Amino acid sequence: MTRRWLRTAGAFALAFLSVSALYWFLVDPHWLAGRGESGMPGNVRAQALFALLIGTLSGLLAWLLERRAHAPLRALQDELQRLDPGNVLHRLRPPDAPELHALAGGINDLLSRVHVALGQLDRFAAQVAHELRLPLTLARLRLDQAAPDLPDAVADELVAELERLTQFVDKTLLLAKAEQGNLPLKRVRVDLRALLARIAEGIALMAEAEDRTLELDDAPAWIAFDADYTKQIVYNLLANALRHGSGRIRVRLRTGGTRVRLVVVNDLRAIPARQGSLGSGQRMIAALAALHRGMHVRYRSDGHHYLARVVVDAAAD
Repeated sequence: MTRRWLRTAGAFALAFLSVSALYWFLVDPHWLAGRGESGMPGNVRAQALFALLIGTLSGLLAWLLERRAHAPLRALQDELQRLDPGNVLHRLRPPDAPELHALAGGINDLLSRVHVALGQLDRFAAQVAHELRLPLTLARLRLDQAAPDLPDAVADELVAELERLTQFVDKTLLLAKAEQGNLPLKRVRVDLRALLARIAEGIALMAEAEDRTLELDDAPAWIAFDADYTKQIVYNLLANALRHGSGRIRVRLRTGGTRVRLVVVNDLRAIPARQGSLGSGQRMIAALAALHRGMHVRYRSDGHHYLARVVVDAAAD
């Protein structure tokens, strides 16, 4: 209860009791001493109970009014907290209170401008990545031709850097096409258990190099999804846990009815590192998952652990 409503309740109760006391005093001047004309003892005690009742009722009335008056604002605040930073298409619903319509409209306009700005940035990044593919290909061909005349260490380093740039460009193009819905799907029956085991094997080796462990607890699971994009999703989930987490990585694969659940849990770092790349990985996961009907990705953190959950409806087509 806010101070404003406490003051309102106190003022109402004090005014009511003052008027009541004045009335009884005018009717019976000896009312306070309990020696009134009525001759009934205990007036002081009765009036004290009466004052307590009025104060309690006034406080309850103020609490109900505060709850009713602030309910639309609390609902708007709860909806703001549920906004997904990775989904700027979400808009706030018009609140019940007319005085909050302008505020909600202003927030929705801001989200629209952010969406337009991000779209322009993504299109620019995709265009740059597309323009870089040809120069990178030519550079790789010329490097292959000049490799015999270069020291092995220099040639290997140049090849590795070109490969890294090529992968970055390909990833940027893939993300842009996925978010625009321009990726064709090749639905096949995917053995998610086998795919997860292959990816987890490589992640486990990298985790071991950092004195960390990966625990895999799987179960047979088949889904009718695109194999390549599903592999990308699973790889990004495990790579994010390795890159941004600490301690052991726990992976759970479970089936129940028509649903398949993949859960990745890791401890949080004391100091977050490379937050930008984590957002890029989540964008890739969200974009690829959105292409598949029946796949949903959720993230949750309790301050100590980070949990990523993929829920797949195997019956969706």
